[in-house]
Amino acid sequence: MAQASRRDVTAPGELAAGLHGFAAISCDVFDTAVVRRLARPEDVHLATGLRLAAAGLTTLPADAFREYRIAAEAVVRRVAAERGEDEPRIAEVYDYLASCSVVIDPAAAARVELAAEIAACVAVEDVRAALAGRSVLFVSDSILPGSWIAELLVACGYPADVAVISSADFGASKHSGRLFGHAVRRLGRPAREIVHVGDNPFADGQRAREAGLATVALPPPRRPPEQAEIAALHPVVRLLHSHRRSALARPAGTPGGYEWLHRHVTALSIAWSLDVLETARRRGIGRIYFLARDGWLPMQIVQRLAARRGEAFEMTYLEVSRAAVVVPQQRGDAGAAREYLAQTGFSVPGPRVVVDVGWLGSTQTALAAVAGLADDEVFGCYLGLRAEALRPGLTPQTAQGLLFGFGHPRGHLETVMEGYALLELLFSAPHGSVRGYRRGDDGGVVSVHAEEPAPDGAIRSAVMQAVANGVLAEFDAIDGLIGGAWQAIDATSALHDLVGLLTRPTRAEVDRINRIRFINAPSAAAIVPPINPMGLRGMVLRPREALRRAANSPWRSGWIRLHTPWPLPALSFATLKDRARRLGLTPAP
Repeated sequence: MAQASRRDVTAPGELAAGLHGFAAISCDVFDTAVVRRLARPEDVHLATGLRLAAAGLTTLPADAFREYRIAAEAVVRRVAAERGEDEPRIAEVYDYLASCSVVIDPAAAARVELAAEIAACVAVEDVRAALAGRSVLFVSDSILPGSWIAELLVACGYPADVAVISSADFGASKHSGRLFGHAVRRLGRPAREIVHVGDNPFADGQRAREAGLATVALPPPRRPPEQAEIAALHPVVRLLHSHRRSALARPAGTPGGYEWLHRHVTALSIAWSLDVLETARRRGIGRIYFLARDGWLPMQIVQRLAARRGEAFEMTYLEVSRAAVVVPQQRGDAGAAREYLAQTGFSVPGPRVVVDVGWLGSTQTALAAVAGLADDEVFGCYLGLRAEALRPGLTPQTAQGLLFGFGHPRGHLETVMEGYALLELLFSAPHGSVRGYRRGDDGGVVSVHAEEPAPDGAIRSAVMQAVANGVLAEFDAIDGLIGGAWQAIDATSALHDLVGLLTRPTRAEVDRINRIRFINAPSAAAIVPPINPMGLRGMVLRPREALRRAANSPWRSGWIRLHTPWPLPALSFATLKDRARRLGLTPAP
């Protein structure tokens, strides 16, 4: 018969060969049979905190729960060790939290943690396939009871009659070696006929062999630390980063090497969508209009959020633009736009929310004028509004900005203005801009999209669709982790992933993004890149002209990076302007 031995495999797919010849199998659970969608096990407590807060089961803000939960386990673990046990039980952890007035119903709160664990875990398919049809006992060092771990395994696709023992069941762990005696007795086989599978070199390796079991060792997971700047952000954003850095993370299939682009805007997209929906709820408004093209992506997220709660908002993608509504309204020739708004129901009196990236809010006031509505019948939800947007009809009573409203706070405004075109890019629908309206075959009015020339238009469209797909995939992943327990995300956390690209992009980032032509030229027949390069000779001979171009660029910091040779550091426009002032240079008028 097989004797106690060790076999290392470099991938789960090699596992079947290592199990050959053994009558029974003992198998570790976490990071062997199942793997979390998060970079670190403790990050599950971020999801638990959000779920508990939504259920009214904790007195803490969701972002604080993780640290209290970790501290509570450390306390009860010491108490368990003092009584000679290797492992505490999850009930003890939550009883301790209840005694500290952190949770309200400890039994219900503990089950919420289990739900978060189940949502975070997926089966390692190669391991599940190798174990199918074999005599297997799952053995886990965990504060969860074996019956709860069995629920988790079944939820991940393991058989309904799965057998599990946990260190919490016996107060004995694999780490001490004492749990393997219970495993051998449960399997009813001599230890030499059992092989143990796991990833921990000590608990699943050395201790198992000391107990007489053969071992098959899988590679242990990598545990990247949480970055300090991320730890200060909203728990949803922290979960998003943990999910991205997990062993399961896979880059989205974005064409042309833009796999990274959607990650700059996922948190902001979710924050904006949450803000839109909460505004509509708070104001009792049932109609939400998402303005083309900026509203295309947030509409898809808001639809998901509303469906989660069974809310019946009327949501419409409104095919409008400055060229199609604002300009005709200014010159008194908005008949086609008026007919389109009537046809879509926008002209029906009553309150409604409009959703747009923002800056000046001119489309909102033009829509109200063309549709014959009072100013207070239209409320705008924007990413941001500049100070110049404030005017009669567009006030804090009729509009708001997620990142900055009418120029406040100025810090966020200045950050975004370094590269405001990037937000217009990342929230751009795949279709061309709305140029106007024409009579359709049925006699109604239909929008006319700009035909963006090939191949530039096709490239932009494909990248925008892929960015949206990446954002929605990340939204769905986090939604599953937190069970729909969404909270409003503060502006600083929402903007965090975009700040570097806005203010200090790398040369590689600038080069990649500047290949996407997405700025509408005055002619409807052309789209141009955000940065129009200026030759080195021109910069040397006309430095004031160079400063003027940088100031007027829709991506100021990108313009500067593109024209700043390596190894000079990346500069913000404010820094460049200050240095130019010291040299006695001012931008040309």
